[in-house]
Amino acid sequence: MTAATPTPTSAKPILEVLAQFAQKAIKFVFKIIAAAVLAAIILVIVLPIVFFAWRAGQPMEAPQFNSLTFYQYITWRVETHNEEAAHYHATHPNVNANPSTCYLGDSTFVIFAPMSEFYTLAGKFPTLRRFISPRDYQYIPTGVTWATLPSAWWTTYETAISTTIHKDTHADQTYCQLPQYPPTPEQLTPQKP
Repeated sequence: MTAATPTPTSAKPILEVLAQFAQKAIKFVFKIIAAAVLAAIILVIVLPIVFFAWRAGQPMEAPQFNSLTFYQYITWRVETHNEEAAHYHATHPNVNANPSTCYLGDSTFVIFAPMSEFYTLAGKFPTLRRFISPRDYQYIPTGVTWATLPSAWWTTYETAISTTIHKDTHADQTYCQLPQYPPTPEQLTPQKP
């Protein structure tokens, strides 16, 4: 019988060292990939929110907004709804004029943000149109590039919320009806003597 040839004792530690090194390298690579994926997910979620918050502080371009910022426009809507409801209640004391019923239309502004972002992406990637109702194709911008994506998104958002504005004049409650055009920024800001 022949005995198995023993492996040199120096070769065994080298193989173990190489295996441990390979294991650590693989773990390191997976940690890097996981960190990159997590960073990408955070950026995909955070960047649109940051852009939207920044852009909402800039004057809106559609003429029906009279160059108000989105924040000014929403503040004007809420204040006007409250004033109109108070005035209506003063002239109709038997009617409970609740301005919160007027805010239901404003809640669509929140829904329009991600929806208009998706519509804008459909302008960049036409295959996404299959997930959009044909009646909403009018909101999909054309010629969208990566460079124009943020501004196209905001323009799409303004277009989408402007449809809600036109419905204000047809609101069920009289006190929910708003003027067709908001005041200008100068009219909103009290003039200092």
